[in-house]
Amino acid sequence: MTPPRAAAADLDLDLYDLSAAANAALAEAIERPFRFTYKGVIYELPNQKLWPLSAMEDTKGDIGTFLTGIGAKPEVYEGLAAAGLVVGELHLLMEAAAADAGVGNLPNSKRPARPGSTRT
Repeated sequence: MTPPRAAAADLDLDLYDLSAAANAALAEAIERPFRFTYKGVIYELPNQKLWPLSAMEDTKGDIGTFLTGIGAKPEVYEGLAAAGLVVGELHLLMEAAAADAGVGNLPNSKRPARPGSTRT
């Protein structure tokens, strides 16, 4: 697939048009939520391509806030928590949601460089 290119005459035609690419990907993602079962109950998360960047910010460990921030219904967190979901299972769930959306295997961000050491 050829990546979208800028269409305006005054733009460099070799520019990648992120807006056009995102619109095409989002149109497909809206129709495909990630559905899964946990202990016999069916749950649904929005397609990971639709998760707002702001939801990825530090929520101080509040998974309920994170899940609602990505567009999941509050009942998803409530059901998973009541069923006893553990962190390892949550990790597997996030990996499966990423793979389903086609964004799996993205590398982690590198840690910022540490300021110069005061050791001699």
